[in-house]
Amino acid sequence: MKRVGIVVSTVGFHWEELFDAYKEFKEAGWEIKLFTINGEPAVADPKSLERKPLLSLIGLGLSKSYSPQTDLGKEISGKVKTEVRPVSELQTDTFDALYIPGGHGCLFDVNMNEELHGKILEIYDHGKILAAVCHGSSVFAFVKERGIPIIYDRYITGFPDFMDKLLLKAKWIFKKFLPLPFWNEETIKKAGAKFNRALSILNPLYKVVDYPFITGVGPKAAKGVAKEVIIWA
Repeated sequence: MKRVGIVVSTVGFHWEELFDAYKEFKEAGWEIKLFTINGEPAVADPKSLERKPLLSLIGLGLSKSYSPQTDLGKEISGKVKTEVRPVSELQTDTFDALYIPGGHGCLFDVNMNEELHGKILEIYDHGKILAAVCHGSSVFAFVKERGIPIIYDRYITGFPDFMDKLLLKAKWIFKKFLPLPFWNEETIKKAGAKFNRALSILNPLYKVVDYPFITGVGPKAAKGVAKEVIIWA
């Protein structure tokens, strides 16, 4: 049985980015283990739980099909509260892939955590898959091997800064997350990665495979990223 570790934010993860990936891994028969940085329960970004039937088509808000009130939603809600383990217990050699859902909250606890960086480097050295979507993808920019970011000269995508600036103007970012500690796209580019800004803005399904990295632009790409992980593992 294949195994995936999912690292979720205790500050605010994007619900759809966890739900869609979890669903794909479960339906594929994978064993799923959930982690947070400190082992505390994960918390969804309140904005990702707002019912917005039309805006949910582009990843802004919630639709009925993947809400916490569905059977799978209830399962996930329970697990992020009671079945998460601290990253320190993530035994990297026992997993086939690591997946990191985004959400603005992960900029505060997940992405800059040095212990997680060490785990990511171990997975990288094992040649296993490293996957992330949205703001989660910039975590890889902080991981270095012999002083060089592991995503240097790699094709990586994630939530573009242009869209974050639009969300700021529209007051769509939960006030708890302001000011943002850093910009997602800018951080990825500073690490020397290749980032297609046009596609990341225009295509909400956009994902990139540059093995061992599999990254997606935002909520609507989570399902596709998980499918790619399953194919490549």
